[in-house]
Amino acid sequence: MSKFAAHLTMLFNEAPFLDRFAFARKAGFGFIEIFFHTLASCMMFILRSLAGVESYFSRQPRSLMMFYVAYRTAKGLNILMIDDSEEDAFFVKRALDKSAVPYMFHAVVDGSLAIAYLRAQGDYSDREKFPFPNLLLCDLKMSGMDGFDMLRWLRDHPDCKVIPTVIFSSSSLESDIHQSYVLGANAYLEKPTSSDELAVTIQRLYEFWSRCQVPLPPPGERCS
Repeated sequence: MSKFAAHLTMLFNEAPFLDRFAFARKAGFGFIEIFFHTLASCMMFILRSLAGVESYFSRQPRSLMMFYVAYRTAKGLNILMIDDSEEDAFFVKRALDKSAVPYMFHAVVDGSLAIAYLRAQGDYSDREKFPFPNLLLCDLKMSGMDGFDMLRWLRDHPDCKVIPTVIFSSSSLESDIHQSYVLGANAYLEKPTSSDELAVTIQRLYEFWSRCQVPLPPPGERCS
């Protein structure tokens, strides 16, 4: 066997390491050649393993595939939910938990608290604990500062109006949908009436926005 053929045999041989080492010595390889072949074999093993992982996840249920997509893109979402229903916030968070995807989730009960969060004011001054969101999930009908007021505020603050904002409301009124888009909402979702529908909606929402490119946070990770 020529030395070139021996090199090819070593490179693509999947035999145990000690067997390949014995073959290399018999073929007259020096220490440096054996070292580089060992390094190349390790790299090919890693590549085969990754290919196996991708093939495995591609055959699994939707939630596992979503986790793998998030792993590949390394884009977990930091979600700020603006909703005066603690129950709705609880079920959204539970749907995210069931999806087994990387995320951070915080909820406030109206637009004024959302502004304090975005400005890192008061209780929300610690950005380690309250990271700047890259997705807003906002209800419309709230006591105090409602969803329309929140959209107007975002529109008037250029450093924050670029945050993807999804209206998540029980209202199916055409006037509410139209006004939300006029004021700058990126999407409008009607709240599902069952937990199963909610889980599917949140999974699809996550899958879409985790793949999207979004602007970097403003300086200091706070709105002006």
